[in-house]
Amino acid sequence: MALRTTLIMMQACGALVFSTALLAETTSNTEQSVYLNEGDAQIKDGSDIELQTLQVQGRALSLYKEDEATLATKTATPIDKTPQSVQVVTEALIEDQAARQVTDLYRSISGMSQNNVANVTLRGFNQDEILYDGMRGDPFSGFSIPQLFTIEQVQVLKGPSGALYGAGEPGGVINYVTKKPTYEQKNTLKISAGNKDFLSGSIESSGPANEDASQRYRVGVYSDGQDSYRTNVEEENQIIDLGYAWDIDSNNTLNLQYTKIHQYISGARLRGIPTDDDGNFLADTSWNSNSSSDFQELDAQVFQARLDHDINTWLTSNLTLRYFENTETQKYHEVTGISSTDSDMVTRQYRDQVRNKKGTTVAGNLIAELGDHTVLVGADYYHLYGDFLYYNATASALSLSNPDYTEDVSSYSMKLNTDEETVLDRVGVFAQDQWAITNKLDLTTGVRFDRYEEKYTNNIKNTETEYDDTGYSARIGATYALNEHIKPYVSASTGFCTSVCFQPRIVN
Repeated sequence: MALRTTLIMMQACGALVFSTALLAETTSNTEQSVYLNEGDAQIKDGSDIELQTLQVQGRALSLYKEDEATLATKTATPIDKTPQSVQVVTEALIEDQAARQVTDLYRSISGMSQNNVANVTLRGFNQDEILYDGMRGDPFSGFSIPQLFTIEQVQVLKGPSGALYGAGEPGGVINYVTKKPTYEQKNTLKISAGNKDFLSGSIESSGPANEDASQRYRVGVYSDGQDSYRTNVEEENQIIDLGYAWDIDSNNTLNLQYTKIHQYISGARLRGIPTDDDGNFLADTSWNSNSSSDFQELDAQVFQARLDHDINTWLTSNLTLRYFENTETQKYHEVTGISSTDSDMVTRQYRDQVRNKKGTTVAGNLIAELGDHTVLVGADYYHLYGDFLYYNATASALSLSNPDYTEDVSSYSMKLNTDEETVLDRVGVFAQDQWAITNKLDLTTGVRFDRYEEKYTNNIKNTETEYDDTGYSARIGATYALNEHIKPYVSASTGFCTSVCFQPRIVN
């Protein structure tokens, strides 16, 4: 707070000095120009002289404010005309907080708290699924931490969103807006360093690929690494982000994006430090149940293509395809309790887990501007395949006071615990009307129908289980502008979660 106050005072003093010098120069020039000769005498008359206008602007008033978002309506709608709570974490806020992964932003989003690793609780409900550009297909699995290098905004719609996005938690939905190629040239080189041997570097270049900027590109490369106060814990991230945009003609624009992600965290499955009945630590805070060879690794890639088409002056459409695949490997030791024979030792289990996911989303929207009505009609299809392979074994005990982390896991007798596959298909169609009844009153209504089919295969028991269902969602809401600063809204919406929600089982 003191540093921020000092900076503001320095800016104010600088503006004052600048304005004073400019005003003095303007006054001097004005006085010289209004001396009029009448014979041998000079008279001074500045009544008809118009001084230059001096404007001093500050970015603090609009620094983190976003006036428009598409998450709540799938159309470009002012937030104060959206009948639901929408919060946008802007690129300026992300940069000013030096946030590099999504966990750095939780404190900036009301109603949200960290749950487990990167999972969050939003308005009391666990939030597992994340959207990218309004599409399903999160490349980060359950225990991997989403990075912000490719993200321009984080949008949060609070409350049920079934009328637009189908099944989901009633607490809301989170959407990451990715960076796209820009019309103006922008080149950025960043290097950051911090404690715990943190070091990161990134290069980004975006801009026109030809003279009229009808073709544009984006290239981004990011890498970081850091240690921890916990023993055996290090983290590395590498990201390659490529983009290409093409204005095919005045009515059609194509955007292509490709992202490759690698994340490696040694000793990632961190648990707390064991305590006695009075809450006193039984080990140093640097103690870790993981051995030096334990790790978590994620390899993922994403391809996304979007075509925007202006059919005529009042009718537009967009079609988006998103494909992702990832593999998350975990090999770690887990504490199972305090040894019954030696209070300085903890018993452990070794776990070897591999999760694979492949998903495809196709979505299309048709938007009609019909006078006071903005009508949206759309459909989407989501296909997801996932498998989960899990082995475990009884591991050697570990000392709390003098731990030996050089464990030979090859001597363990591994047992197959889980071998399963899941295939999910979901189709949804929806319609929405935004009606500007008056200059102050706006009404939004929407409905959606969803169809789900899921097949679960247990390869150990050689059994298959199939599930299918349908879902209906509706929404109605209104906003009214009492004045420029007070614009209340009222909203009623429904949401639902399928009785068998797909997520390869997470073993804690």
